[in-house]
Amino acid sequence: MKHLADFGKSYATKDEYEFRLALFAKKHIEMAKINSTNGSFTVGHNMFSDWTQDEFQKLLGYKKPEKHLIGGDGHDSYVYLPVEDTPNAIDWRDKGAVNAVKN
Repeated sequence: MKHLADFGKSYATKDEYEFRLALFAKKHIEMAKINSTNGSFTVGHNMFSDWTQDEFQKLLGYKKPEKHLIGGDGHDSYVYLPVEDTPNAIDWRDKGAVNAVKN
């Protein structure tokens, strides 16, 4: 309840409250383990202690990589490009792909 008051939180339903409480309790146990084994720092609760990992990653802008399928058969397919006769270096300015360095 202190966590809710400290961070101005409220939940729409009892089910959500219980879900968030379980997340908080799990993180509380993890923090206690960390704090008991490491003397150089301590960890503690913050406004994200009742969030899922996915919710927190969305806040950080994390996006899961998209799978690109070729052939539409529902299985991952990869295109292997030839590596023979490839140059050791390419100046992409000569190809018109980028601008020259500007001062």
